[in-house]
This record gives sequence, structure tokens and C-alpha cells, in this order.
Amino acid sequence: MMFGHLFAGCDLTLSKPVQEISRITPRPVSIFHSKIDPYIPVENAYKLKSAYPQAEYWETNAKKHPESYNTDPKLYVEKVTDFFNRSLK
Repeated sequence: MMFGHLFAGCDLTLSKPVQEISRITPRPVSIFHSKIDPYIPVENAYKLKSAYPQAEYWETNAKKHPESYNTDPKLYVEKVTDFFNRSLK
């Protein structure tokens, strides 16, 4: 939560991503999440995907929230690069 305040100037406890995600249509969305994230339950990612079915979804086995990259750096870069290459045309 402090990250959101420091870097985005907002209180992330007031944010409801599942309620807001549909407002960004038709923009492309890619959701990366760990099945075993100890901070943000994977169910939150499932809810986001359900609320925005056209979103891409990739699940990892990262042991900490921001560490999906560390589980398979090559695949992570591939997925991110592919997403941006398709989405920023």
C-alpha cells in the first residue's frame, strides 16, 4: 500500500481493480500472478480475469509477490515482449 502512495500518489486501499478493469475496454491487459503469492491471493487474479475475459493470464510459482520474473526469466521476458509487441501497434 505504501508503494502506491509513494509512487502513484494514491491510497491503494481505496482501489477496487475488479470493479474498474472493465472501464479500460478495449485496451489489452495481461495479468501475471503466482499461484502461491503469500501477499495477494491468486483468487484476486482469477476475479480480474473473470471481470475482463479478454485479458491474457499467466500463472507462475513465484514464492513472493513481485518475483514471477525470477521463476523463469527467459519465459517472462518472452511473454512481456510478445504482449507489448502485439498491443502497441
